[in-house]
Amino acid sequence: MKKETSILIWKYLDGECTPEEKEMVQQLLATDAGFGEEMNLAKELQQALTTLEPEEPSMRFAANVAERLPALYRPVQVSADLLPKGVVQAFGALVGGFGLVCLSLFFASKQFMQGQFNFFGRYTLDLGVFSNPLVFSVFVFSMGVLGYFFLDFTLKRLFLRK
Repeated sequence: MKKETSILIWKYLDGECTPEEKEMVQQLLATDAGFGEEMNLAKELQQALTTLEPEEPSMRFAANVAERLPALYRPVQVSADLLPKGVVQAFGALVGGFGLVCLSLFFASKQFMQGQFNFFGRYTLDLGVFSNPLVFSVFVFSMGVLGYFFLDFTLKRLFLRK
């Protein structure tokens, strides 16, 4: 059987023929016995295929297909746990406690009341708006949060590189 004839039969059985193709199939059925046999065989095959249930592929087949996929399509396993959780929590508690002690010492000092902060006895910083404890606390907290995200981003980029 020719490829064009086979395509025509399957298009006819699937109902995808144009009116001209339907007319051609009717003429071939009336004149060609071999075409009629091929048509009957294709009908039987189509009926047998419609009664079958689709099978699930085996795990081995799925694994073989997944192995042949390009690396871009595979999911990437990423772990962001660079240090044990206990170490990270202890470091966070240490930094937070140090920050609280520094803030409390700063707010308790006489320099804070004057709106100035003296570094090493030589350098004086005029605090301006930061002489308000609430503004200064919010500033220090926001810098800590931004520092955390920057550190997190930098460490992930550094250690999770391929």
